[in-house]
Amino acid sequence: MFVLLIPSSAPEILQCSIARHATDEMLAIDLSIFREKTAIEDDSDSPMNEDERRNYYLIDLLGRNVACHLLNVVNQYCHRWHQDMPILYKSSFEMETYSKAIRNRRKKMEDKHTIVNQFNTLYGLKDTPSLSFYGVYDGHGGTDASSYAFVHLHTIMAHSLCSKDNIQEALIESFEKTDEQFGIKSKQENLHSGTTAVATIVTADKLYISWLGDSQVILSRGGKAVVLMNPHKPEREDEKARIEALGGCVVWFGAWRVNGTLSVSRAIGDADYKPYVSGTPDTNEVNLDGNEDFILLACDGLWDVLTPDETVEIITNYLNEADGKKENVPELIVEKAVDKGSSDNISVIVSF
Repeated sequence: MFVLLIPSSAPEILQCSIARHATDEMLAIDLSIFREKTAIEDDSDSPMNEDERRNYYLIDLLGRNVACHLLNVVNQYCHRWHQDMPILYKSSFEMETYSKAIRNRRKKMEDKHTIVNQFNTLYGLKDTPSLSFYGVYDGHGGTDASSYAFVHLHTIMAHSLCSKDNIQEALIESFEKTDEQFGIKSKQENLHSGTTAVATIVTADKLYISWLGDSQVILSRGGKAVVLMNPHKPEREDEKARIEALGGCVVWFGAWRVNGTLSVSRAIGDADYKPYVSGTPDTNEVNLDGNEDFILLACDGLWDVLTPDETVEIITNYLNEADGKKENVPELIVEKAVDKGSSDNISVIVSF
């Protein structure tokens, strides 16, 4: 729902509020009214089991009709609120956040990124401290996996937060469920793509991180880079041992690769390389004391050419200039990466 409203120029609090109200209205409807009589064709090499066929049936029969009704509901709220705007309540904690994403010299843009500062409003979380969510997804082999994570991961995480008190556990569960559900979709639709993922939850005094692959997040504190994670690369001794114990291999082919192909050892998707490419993320938790400068998330299109120290130095020097503006930082750092020779897709989120 929220994804449908992102292209609009409306303030995020308005987008999230409309999405919440429209979703609640849709959930109150008996969705069976949207079903049609349609035959289910299963031409895959591996026949679907009963649960998979049921999921396929719901998606095939309900999807288009539900989507049309959903858009009508959103339009009704937009018209109604344009005439009589209700009082909207923003989260008590909100960061100043900017982003930039470019295709660069690649034929396709396979990156996706998510920014939800009004997370509590979007998901109706009344008993949870105010939090913001940021995610960067670097797809490979197509856009199916990154697009799926972009739409679903933070929603799955919101549901996990409702049943778990521990945010790190909720992050792990959301990554694993996203990978599992995309795996079902991949089997049904013969998809082979995958995506790295790095996601953060930020509260007033905590930073929670979860990741798969080599997209990374760093923290700047006092003008110095704080490295928060160790990317999942096949050459990591623990990752290499895990892959080999499962019967896979790590070989050099221009870079260290899983079974000679993938240059990351954990990801959402990559159905052809499970279980060697794991969908279970690592996590970290960092205390925030108010002396932080910014948090930066980016894919390897940035990190392949700039170190965390270089990135923080570039941004700090720019902001110390008389005309240095925070909203220009993502574009600045993307331009620096291109100047340093990056040809890959680049996506950057910076939160102050």
